[in-house]
Amino acid sequence: MKKNIITIGAIAILLGIMLMPCINAMMLEIKTTTVESIILKEDVLTKRTENKDYEPAYFGSIYGQTYGHQGWMMYPLPGVIVEARSGTLVKRDRSNIFCYYKIRGLPVDHTYTVTASYPGFNSETITVTLTSDRPHVRVSFDLEKK
Repeated sequence: MKKNIITIGAIAILLGIMLMPCINAMMLEIKTTTVESIILKEDVLTKRTENKDYEPAYFGSIYGQTYGHQGWMMYPLPGVIVEARSGTLVKRDRSNIFCYYKIRGLPVDHTYTVTASYPGFNSETITVTLTSDRPHVRVSFDLEKK
């Protein structure tokens, strides 16, 4: 019985030694691919922000986080309805479980009244202007408990 256990252990060690170069090569390939894709993404982002000759944006977004507070205590508040209104255009989003929201497809060169509301909390309203130079604007809300 001891002889079989020793034999199985020796076989396992030999298999590990034989497969180690294959495992290392696979890990190196995974690391290389990840690094290349990150570098590619950084290059694309850098080129896009440095290149001033791209077409102006026609649509933008308003995004951010939602919080609640009672007294001095502040906490994340998911499920908040955030509404952007400009004339007859009205778009809404609800903050997710991580308290993030994003209202997309808003025409630029417009001023929006952005309102956040949640049951049991006071609503908060902010005015935001999207321009072709600044089509994406971050607005976070801190709603006070009633």
